[in-house]
Amino acid sequence: MILIFGGTTEGRTAAETLDEAGQPFYYSTRGTLQEVTCRNMTRLTGNMDSEKIISFCREHDIRLIIDAAHPFAQQLHLNIFLAAKELTIKVVRLERIYPELSEEIIWCDDFEDAVARMKQDGIEKLLALTGTQTITKLQGFWKEHDCIFRVLERSESVDIAIKAGFPKEKLIFYQPEEDESLLFKQLSPQAIITKESGSSGGFIEKIEAALKNGIKIYVVRRPPLPEGFITVNGKYGLRRAVELNVPGFYALRSGFTTGTCATAAAKAALLALTEECFEEKTEVTLPDGERVVLPIYKVEKTDENTATASVIKDAGAGNIKEGMMRQIDDSRLIRFSFIMNIQFIVFCQYKNNVYSQVSGEAVFSIGREKGQFQCIFIQLFRLPYFGSKPRIPTVGTMCIRIRHQMISNRIQRKR
Repeated sequence: MILIFGGTTEGRTAAETLDEAGQPFYYSTRGTLQEVTCRNMTRLTGNMDSEKIISFCREHDIRLIIDAAHPFAQQLHLNIFLAAKELTIKVVRLERIYPELSEEIIWCDDFEDAVARMKQDGIEKLLALTGTQTITKLQGFWKEHDCIFRVLERSESVDIAIKAGFPKEKLIFYQPEEDESLLFKQLSPQAIITKESGSSGGFIEKIEAALKNGIKIYVVRRPPLPEGFITVNGKYGLRRAVELNVPGFYALRSGFTTGTCATAAAKAALLALTEECFEEKTEVTLPDGERVVLPIYKVEKTDENTATASVIKDAGAGNIKEGMMRQIDDSRLIRFSFIMNIQFIVFCQYKNNVYSQVSGEAVFSIGREKGQFQCIFIQLFRLPYFGSKPRIPTVGTMCIRIRHQMISNRIQRKR
């Protein structure tokens, strides 16, 4: 059995991913507000300390814990860590995706640090976007300065604020689909404070709106996770982690596509060529933004202008029995070998069929046989320019043409 700690968008993703297996699992949240409906899920509610987690796991033969709780649920992360250590079972952390951010952000180690920095910077009017649970943590600021708190429109949120002594009239309620930029313009705060909550927490929208309105941004860094967690940041990585740690949970085992394997090999070769970096495994970005890690079978730099890298493709297999996870169908083992030269041209095709030529360094992927190219979108390296401004394409397809020599797709099947 598997136990998920959720209550977040990631928790819902974890539940839906496990539900595909048709096997029973448990989903735990502190409250009952989140709606998650899965056919094979048993819902648990209420706080669980480490002792309760240990007792529950022993009673229900839990073999894996998935931590998909909020990044700032520090005590829960610690409780999970302590319980897993006692039980000697693995923890998979389904982490959010944290995008690259503006250098104009003022980073704070914790809320105490944030209060001190805002006072030092002379902030007199603040819009707090950190949630009801942080009202007491920021009282050192709002007791002395003008502060508006945005919270969820729930009676319990108002009760927490009133209990803490925060003025009810200074509360505003979060509205789905609300235009952040328009709200900031109406309230005209000197600064906002938010948490490093990742893409699924609306973090990007808050930052962009503040920058647009010339508002200072204070961000409280997410606390570090306990050591030893297996970290993934999407449903594909989660499923593979479950397949590895709970063999037999899924009837069929997943794998990686040709394009993903080719991209990993291309990236490894490029790093070897340009940075003398010879990776044993490499991270690539899938079209939906999830990052996955693939092992590199072999990588070497053969001369100043050429590097080679190989990835053995594991496309998945069916009818995998417990204890047989490392036995892969021979017919599915394909080795992708590349010899690449640094000089090439990249063409970016956008949805409106407008082509723009970009020269410089980028990562390529290769199709199936005899030098054919496969057109996929992979976001790995910043291009030198695109139009008039440096940027990374966010939609469309990268079609790559390589100048000079290349050997692609040497297919080697085990006999």
